[in-house]
Amino acid sequence: MKAYFEEVLQVEFKDEENPADTIIDTCTFESARRLALDGVWKSPPQCLRAVLFPTPEAVHEESDKTPWQPDEFGKMLAALWNDFSVMHAHVIQDMLNGEVESTTSFSSSSSDPSKASGASEMPLVQAFAVQQKPGAGAAATSDPTDPDGSLEAEAKAKMDILHWGQQVWIHIKRSLLILSREVWPTVTSHVVLLMIAMKALSWAYPRPGYGRFMLQNGLFLMLLCLAQCVAAQRYFGGEEREVAMREASLSSLSQVLFTFVGKDVASLVEIFLAAAVFTLTFWPDSKTYAHGTDVFETGFALLYCLWGFNHILAITFRQSIAMQMGIISAFLSFLCSGLKPTGSEVSNAMGGYGVLLLLASPIRWGLSQLITWNVIRGGTYLSPLIIKLGDWSFAERGFSLAKFDCLDEGTISECWKVDSSWAHNSGQLFLLGFLFRFLAVMCLLITSSAHANGGQLPLGSNSITKSRILRDCLMTFLAFLTLLNIALLGTTH
Repeated sequence: MKAYFEEVLQVEFKDEENPADTIIDTCTFESARRLALDGVWKSPPQCLRAVLFPTPEAVHEESDKTPWQPDEFGKMLAALWNDFSVMHAHVIQDMLNGEVESTTSFSSSSSDPSKASGASEMPLVQAFAVQQKPGAGAAATSDPTDPDGSLEAEAKAKMDILHWGQQVWIHIKRSLLILSREVWPTVTSHVVLLMIAMKALSWAYPRPGYGRFMLQNGLFLMLLCLAQCVAAQRYFGGEEREVAMREASLSSLSQVLFTFVGKDVASLVEIFLAAAVFTLTFWPDSKTYAHGTDVFETGFALLYCLWGFNHILAITFRQSIAMQMGIISAFLSFLCSGLKPTGSEVSNAMGGYGVLLLLASPIRWGLSQLITWNVIRGGTYLSPLIIKLGDWSFAERGFSLAKFDCLDEGTISECWKVDSSWAHNSGQLFLLGFLFRFLAVMCLLITSSAHANGGQLPLGSNSITKSRILRDCLMTFLAFLTLLNIALLGTTH
């Protein structure tokens, strides 16, 4: 593939750039024209110059007319590729025929000097045969005139050589490289704005009263979610979403999966940075008794869960819609945090199924852990006198001090229904984040497969009606699987 772009299209690949990005930019009309006009693509084929370099008439075309250059550019690229594929198939066929002829005439060529050329070609054919995988050779010999079959076999052979761990590592390095280039101003602006907002909110609640610190903690977590939902969608939304769709048209589903894993692992660096900023800003100003490690653990787990959910939004929807849904979901998560209405009221709603709203709320889990750590590290909160005199202020928010030990005997769902909204560890947040990432992977595989097939998800069926039925069944299965896993979180302690 790289050799084709270098020799046929005369594209230069830079060492510091990913070859896949160069190939995608060359195949896209807007970026290809920009490369040609800027002199990066120095010698495009003559047939492409007419559409890449605009004439004075084309520059002054009316804006409401549909330009013809992108369509012609795509047709010319397809024609060049088809010609190259046919030539590539003929070369393979000639080499295979030469191998057979040289094998049958090798004995006679030693006595006949006129046939010595066939013997001289023998090492080249043998070297070519050694480089091919058995599956690739079989595909080439079974239908040597089919260019797609030979190229597909060659691609599969190269995929077998490259281990899946190496592919994931390549995408991790690529994502970290992009992150390093976005440190200024993208990442820096997110961090600075988060610190300013946290500081302003701490000034609004300088000294929360006894039992009134819960609202302050909840607002801090909601502010963190609002700021990070924008940063989280940068990895799979916007331009990255368009790039992923184009790459999916040229790669297998396994490569799409490796791309997701690589980007997700690389995102842990920014999650760690955001959790550290949250800890250093929230911990000194909140007057909480929780240790700094407790705050960092809660913040990191909350962001890990939040980023997984925003991966789903960024993959499924366009950037503008995904941003709006991310902001709305942060407010809904705060609404289901159990402060007002209380956790017991939400849990007992809808015939007891309202507890699923609490279990699916990242802010609910994060708030419960922060309040739990504050009570545990505070020391005097659990004394009999404090429970007798101040339990009412905690119970009205769904955190009854008298029922602090409820999780020792009951499950999360059972305790949250009786005003015992405590959470003793962050494991549930990590499990919820892993569930969101599983759904994000499924959404990425479904959307990329549909994009590669012209917008239709085939699912192994040749009929459009059957494929749509299978698609609806798959979506229904994922929905019920998600509800089941969220319900299982309620059975933990």
